[in-house]
Amino acid sequence: MVLVALISAGGSLFAQQSDDRHGGSKPTRYDTPRSPRAHDVLYRDVAPILESRCVVCHGCYDAPCQLKLTAWEGIARGASADRVYDGTRLHAAPPSRLFEDAFKASSWRRKGFHPVLCERAGLDNIGGSVLAQMLLLKQQHPLPETKVLPETLDLSINRAQQCTTIEAFPAFAQKYPLWGMPFALPELDAKDRDLLLRWIEQGASREPIRRSDRSWKTDFPLGKLVERRFAQEAVGRAVRLRAPVPGAPVFRRRSQLFPARALAHAARQAVDLIATRRPFDDPGVSIRTIGWCR
Repeated sequence: MVLVALISAGGSLFAQQSDDRHGGSKPTRYDTPRSPRAHDVLYRDVAPILESRCVVCHGCYDAPCQLKLTAWEGIARGASADRVYDGTRLHAAPPSRLFEDAFKASSWRRKGFHPVLCERAGLDNIGGSVLAQMLLLKQQHPLPETKVLPETLDLSINRAQQCTTIEAFPAFAQKYPLWGMPFALPELDAKDRDLLLRWIEQGASREPIRRSDRSWKTDFPLGKLVERRFAQEAVGRAVRLRAPVPGAPVFRRRSQLFPARALAHAARQAVDLIATRRPFDDPGVSIRTIGWCR
């Protein structure tokens, strides 16, 4: 009990020191994208760079530090040191599925995720962004021009994750100077790096999108084949649709593949996903079931 108390007190002291040094935290800053200004760099401008150089590692559900760069919401969510797949775990872990288990950056903070964009009032957008600092670290310490990578770059499957926060970044950079991003790969072209840094510096804005788009697909353009596969993956998912009568929530389970007309009809409505571990779990809300809308 004494040890737990000391750890708790130490954590509180560290948080207080961080607030004093870097300014108070603003976890709601990226709950919604900042409205872009004229001539701002937008997410759609930097998405091709992320897609070509970053999502090879940071695109899957179990991406390093759970940092998913396939959508603006993934960047706003940030990172977590908890592993999604852990063979030594004896108990079920809380799910952390993007677009399903939380929908705002502040909600992910309550789940233990830390930001990679600046949420510190006392820091500028570059100085307070782990993402920006990782890019700059690679620029300052590019890979040595050797045929074999240095042993300090640990590429083993079971390597320990180093999910640094902005407060701990100076110590991280000193200990792992070659671990800038992209990890163990050549640095980004100067033009691409500068565009990403300018986007972060301007506040990481994104062009407005419809709510229905956010519920059904990512921000990356999808080919017809991928779109069809995405529709197939939607089978069995629980959704709550806005009822014709205000105040009467409607629950629909999809037990067969959506016809194109039904999918388009559902996408035009305000869709609110109900997070469940399995498609047919009890959603935990008071609802009524309806059939198909023709």
